[in-house]
Amino acid sequence: MYAKCGDIDGALRLFIEATDRDICMWNAMISGFAMHGCGEEALELFSEMERLGIKPNDITFIGVLHACSHAGLVSEGKRLFEKMVHGFHLVPRIEHYGCMVDILGRAGLLDEAYEVIKTMPMRQNIIVWGALLAACKLHKNPKLGELAARQLLELEPQNCGYNVLMSNIYAAANRWNDVAGVRKAMKDIGIKKDPGVSSIEVNGSVHEFIMGDKAHAQIREINEMLAEMSKKLKEAGYVPNTSVDWACQIKEIYDLSVSYERLAEYTKNKGVKQGESRETYPSFHSSDGPIDPMIGHLWREDLLLLVDK
Repeated sequence: MYAKCGDIDGALRLFIEATDRDICMWNAMISGFAMHGCGEEALELFSEMERLGIKPNDITFIGVLHACSHAGLVSEGKRLFEKMVHGFHLVPRIEHYGCMVDILGRAGLLDEAYEVIKTMPMRQNIIVWGALLAACKLHKNPKLGELAARQLLELEPQNCGYNVLMSNIYAAANRWNDVAGVRKAMKDIGIKKDPGVSSIEVNGSVHEFIMGDKAHAQIREINEMLAEMSKKLKEAGYVPNTSVDWACQIKEIYDLSVSYERLAEYTKNKGVKQGESRETYPSFHSSDGPIDPMIGHLWREDLLLLVDK
């Protein structure tokens, strides 16, 4: 729970303090490290687990392969997959193949990742095709991306995420007619992009804010905040990522300002004082992962200013 909520230090503290660690605890800690991009730590913990004679299971290997993916450890990922099969005689599940596709795809080995999908002994699902599509977007490969998107849309025709990913792949290749085609196809069959949600935790209570909420009594102040934020971004030298569908990028920045106002109003009404517990969990992101660090810095800066008010 601690790891999933972002408190990896708290999770590690509980793990160290535990006197009787079963396989579930080891798996949870390894997966927690992997989830937070601590690939080396996850692999070190796996090595310690082996040293103590604790036999890993299939869940353990999902965690360590996930860690290899985010740490870019291609050779180590391949070695661990082989060790799982031939060393521990575990039968790989679809999740393990998905991890391998992700490891290879993130490293730019798209053809090798596709080969894993073609040769896997079970029916392919959204896990493996989704990993390949994400890799195609990362490495700007529209041809293979189209193939993955077609497979995904056959499996889940109403999923807007695959359409948005494909739209951004086309945008990165400057294929704007294809971008428009994807958008039109989504509109024709009634697919809408799911609104983003961000949360704020104040003294143990979590409150959610949904993108696109314009029915607010202080919409003028919201727009003023957007203008001020845009000015700060420009002064800081921020240049929007043009490899994504521009309509989505503009909407993300606008909706971020809406959440600012909601956060400000909430903290003002509750009288949160500086130094009290405040944890924010913005879900806004660009096509290349979490929202640009420059935006994130200004976001935190303005939030603290609003809280102080």
